[in-house]
Amino acid sequence: MSAVMVDRRVADVSLASGVALVVLFALLVTAQSVVLILGGAVTPVVTMLSPVAVLAALWFVLGRSPVAVRVAAVAIACGAIALSVVVATLTTDRSWDGNTYHKLAVGALRAGWNPVWAPVEDWAGSADGGSFAVLLESDPEGLWIDAYPKATWLFGASLAQVTGSIESGKAFTLLMMIALFLVATGYLATRMRLWSAVLIGAVAAANPIAVTQVFTYYNDGLMGTVVLIAVVLLSTLVDPGWDPPLWWRRASPVALVSTVVVLANVKFTGLVHAGILGLVFLAWLCVRLRANRRAVWALAGTGLAGGAIALVVVGASSYLRNLVTEGNPLHPLFGRGTVDILTHFTPVSFVGRDPVSRFAISVLSTASNSVPPVADLKVPFTFTGGELHLFRSLDVRIGGWGVLFGGVLIVSVLLGVYLLIRFARTHRRHLHVFLLPIAAMAIGVVAVDGSWWARYTPHLVVVSLVVLVALAVSRARALCLALSVLVLANSALIGAVQVHEQWIQRQAGSLSQALSSAAEREGCIAVTAAERLMLADPPDPDAAMFGGAVLNALEADGRARVMTRDELLAREPGGSLVEFDSSGFIVIAIAPEPCG
Repeated sequence: MSAVMVDRRVADVSLASGVALVVLFALLVTAQSVVLILGGAVTPVVTMLSPVAVLAALWFVLGRSPVAVRVAAVAIACGAIALSVVVATLTTDRSWDGNTYHKLAVGALRAGWNPVWAPVEDWAGSADGGSFAVLLESDPEGLWIDAYPKATWLFGASLAQVTGSIESGKAFTLLMMIALFLVATGYLATRMRLWSAVLIGAVAAANPIAVTQVFTYYNDGLMGTVVLIAVVLLSTLVDPGWDPPLWWRRASPVALVSTVVVLANVKFTGLVHAGILGLVFLAWLCVRLRANRRAVWALAGTGLAGGAIALVVVGASSYLRNLVTEGNPLHPLFGRGTVDILTHFTPVSFVGRDPVSRFAISVLSTASNSVPPVADLKVPFTFTGGELHLFRSLDVRIGGWGVLFGGVLIVSVLLGVYLLIRFARTHRRHLHVFLLPIAAMAIGVVAVDGSWWARYTPHLVVVSLVVLVALAVSRARALCLALSVLVLANSALIGAVQVHEQWIQRQAGSLSQALSSAAEREGCIAVTAAERLMLADPPDPDAAMFGGAVLNALEADGRARVMTRDELLAREPGGSLVEFDSSGFIVIAIAPEPCG
């Protein structure tokens, strides 16, 4: 078999298995949403049937391919699912957001809450709500849980029901990182050498925001990853030199619809970026309508179908409910009753500046996570151990793309300008393929409030990716390799910090193990829920917070009871302190009476 034939089969396997993972995510949350609309609750039946349906469809779509290709595609998809779930289960979300409203939402959905028909506080106050009423007491988390899009929470609750571990539910980011690697590699392997395609696919998957948040329920990195998947899929529509496999005509619409469904229901800003991307690519196709008529109809049709499913079905518990109850589908970030979540975290020096200058200063500054953060420009490619240590946090505010990223972006822009000058005339037929993703990202920087904060522009690595593809197809292999190393080094530094934090947490022992052990030894665990009881001095906001503590405690085989802080402190003395980790987060164990 020739090398070209091998590369083509690798491309087919990679593209098909990557698309299958995206479709799986969309199918799972869509099917669970249908159950909710019909008055039911998240069910493990849907969770078990969804991968079976997607894998069967994958086998069918590849029906004309050799058996070896079909087997390989199914095996890779299964391996990606298993790896993502195992990694998520063995790691602990130590973030504030993850252990407050994210896990509260996942826990409520797993326990039977139907967000289409009841606010979480109403359900928590019912007989089915159990201890969740106490969890929500004196906290505004119910606002976010009711209003925000719920794709990650539906995904997480589905997995948590099957595995019994709430940590397994955060597998979505790693799963989509693998999907992006596979989709990008599969597409690019038909346009360049296989090793170049694999390298650029790895750079895409190692998006620094996704690497930062991969062990958590944070969803910014996931959004950036799915945006990049959308860029690849849209590029296949406008690339005049791409020779798609025979099965792609059937798979492409499903892949695009699935991407829209997921992207719009990860975050509100996901809907914005999906709209910007779709409109930018559609506008270009319409410029040459006669030549692109079929592509225009394909993109418009899939966009409308994806939007309808995203907003009316999966979005029934957020967009549609917000529209009915508040008169605004994007409540509480826009319109009446808006909650301002940016001003408090905005650097004083940004006041009065335009969005582009804010964004540029943030990218080129030393990382800062103070409140408010400080934006100080730095020499590119320089950093200190203290700056790198800030990336143990999951949403660094200034310079949050990594300690090397400002320099990487400068190099990428300079190389991009050189390539544009050098090849624009001779490669005019393909120029739009490179410029459309950059144009969409630039519009997003201006349109999205807070784009200077990395979590709101998590797909910024697209600039480097476009330049890498241009370098690869122009056969500037040394430059392609050098830029890839720089981008990967930036992500690797962040990844090393996150892995180190997980190692520390594993050394200290998981909270659920500590609580279970204490329960066996003492009798009953009581965890404060009305207030965040942190006895560390000073309190560490990155410690495992009260929400994770409570939810893990509730998993201790019924030996846990949630109490308010006043109830806890009013109990007779004699309890013992169970230390969770080196940051000093403390859980109170009351002995020896049983839970009642």
